[in-house]
Amino acid sequence: MCWVFKKSCYSVFGGDVSAASAYTISLGKTNLNAVNCAKYLGTVIDSDLSWKSHVDYLFKKLLKFTGIFSKLCCRAQPQVLRILCFTFVHPQLLYGAEVYANTCRPKSHLKKLIVLNNKLLRIAQNCSHEHVLQTCTNDT
Repeated sequence: MCWVFKKSCYSVFGGDVSAASAYTISLGKTNLNAVNCAKYLGTVIDSDLSWKSHVDYLFKKLLKFTGIFSKLCCRAQPQVLRILCFTFVHPQLLYGAEVYANTCRPKSHLKKLIVLNNKLLRIAQNCSHEHVLQTCTNDT
């Protein structure tokens, strides 16, 4: 096993973030960098534990599917688009949701993610904006 020092960093949680630069942590002869947020196992963790960075990361990652689904909606059957949505989008939203969805304050951070998810589901099911989303996600 090989340790990659370039990717290694540390954060100080709670308290004064500016004080993090006062700490020096080293592994061997390499000093680790102090960062405000870091990606760990696909989850972006920030020093405030506000999860805003993770929500922004998810939003940017899932936004590309809007264009893809919009182009596919007239070429593919709704069942295929629904499968694609639940294959590529749904797992991204579920991964870590127990943490970031329950602790994210204020909830306005999550609002853009909820709106994007609803938009993707409506495109995948070829529903209009006026369509109630619960009927849009049902198998009919």
